Amino acid sequence: HAGRVYAHDALGRLTCLDGRDGSLVWEHDLRAMYGMGKELEEKLVQFGRSPSPIVHDGLVLIAAGGDPDGKQAGLVAFDAATGELAWEGPPRQLSPASPNVVEIAGRTQVVVTNEDTVSGHDPSDGTLLWEHPWDGTTSASANNSQPTLVGNDRILVSKGYGQVSKLLRITADESGAFTAEELWANRRALRTKFTNPVVHEGHAYALSDGILSCVDLATGDRVWRDGRYGHGQVLLAGAGAAAVLLVLSEEGELLMVEPSPSAENSVLGRVQALEGRTWNTIALYGDRVVVRNAEEAACWRLAVVER
Repeated sequence: HAGRVYAHDALGRLTCLDGRDGSLVWEHDLRAMYGMGKELEEKLVQFGRSPSPIVHDGLVLIAAGGDPDGKQAGLVAFDAATGELAWEGPPRQLSPASPNVVEIAGRTQVVVTNEDTVSGHDPSDGTLLWEHPWDGTTSASANNSQPTLVGNDRILVSKGYGQVSKLLRITADESGAFTAEELWANRRALRTKFTNPVVHEGHAYALSDGILSCVDLATGDRVWRDGRYGHGQVLLAGAGAAAVLLVLSEEGELLMVEPSPSAENSVLGRVQALEGRTWNTIALYGDRVVVRNAEEAACWRLAVVER
């Protein structure tokens, strides 16, 4: 963002780097800021931290968590230029999911999955606008998947560990007070582990316990489930009739799949992009897709349709 790179590592170090040469501009140790020593961190966040920072309106937003008996902030914001603390949200334990800034129910909000709730906040000061229970324990049945915007007033939340997926409707009354209403809940619909669902033309697509699945967002019913890709990642590229699902399997194979409720796991193309176990998310820049795992990284150029 604006020539700088913002990164958050598995041990809670938030850094701002100069994009030209990688030199350090500012940094914060979130574990130290919020009282999470090594022993407590291994107990409460034993799989490491993975929320990614996002930049919005001059602020860097990140899930912080902390000591439940001490200082804790579900979300925290820093000035993107200086690193100065701007605000702290209500005390919540973090989950591995990253926050999203979305326009929902007529207002810009930062929506985040916490350890055991999903909540919406005012991005200017962290004020809690609404919150809904979302069972989970970060060191056990973690809420790994990001909340996904559906239309202009709904939020899709999903997870594995034998628990339910939900579609929530977010509304505001005349006074501006927000509420979250559960529209449906389905234990079989989208059992995402540490991947995120994508939404396309009224349907959600995800790796559900490692199998590619399509779900009708109006009802929560599963339309089809086929293609064993393990605990990989899914990304939607393009829009409308030109849209394609990029699926990165746990074995490092990159596939292009048609996102259609009537075409069950219709593979349009595939390439062995990496070798070895691959859990990392996909990055797309124009016609280039960047993939990586613990051993290697690769950049592939995709075929595109000229319009």
